Amino acid sequence: MSKDEATTVLPLLIIGYGNSLRSDDGLGWHVTQELLRTVDSAGVEIISCGQLTADLAEPISHAGQVLFIDAAHSGPAGQVICKRVTPTSEAAAFSHQLSPEALLGITLVLFGACPEATLFSIAGQSFEFGDSLSPPVANCMPALISRIKEFMVECEK
Repeated sequence: MSKDEATTVLPLLIIGYGNSLRSDDGLGWHVTQELLRTVDSAGVEIISCGQLTADLAEPISHAGQVLFIDAAHSGPAGQVICKRVTPTSEAAAFSHQLSPEALLGITLVLFGACPEATLFSIAGQSFEFGDSLSPPVANCMPALISRIKEFMVECEK
């Protein structure tokens, strides 16, 4: 696809990522599964994945906004964090795992377009083997989902 053919066809792309078998690291997966069950997905694409990879650059290039969801490895357990994400060129040439910033940078280079992006996260307590969230993260997940739904409404305007 040429840069001229890259057009925004989707108002919002939500990407939840992390390892669902490493307790709080699975936050992105848990949140996207809940969103798939509870929201009208018209105009929204929701993707769950284990990690961010370069193949996500193409769908990102078609989005008006991108929302990343991941567990934070720092901060008080259960703290909800929301921050803007901007492209960077710090991606390793052969990296199998990318940051949201590096993935946006790849999108910009490959497609000549990069949507606005936001990262929503909750500071995790446990990243040990397990398929459930720690109590501080599980208790804050409804608040995070509520903020994401508010964000989705704003994207519709």
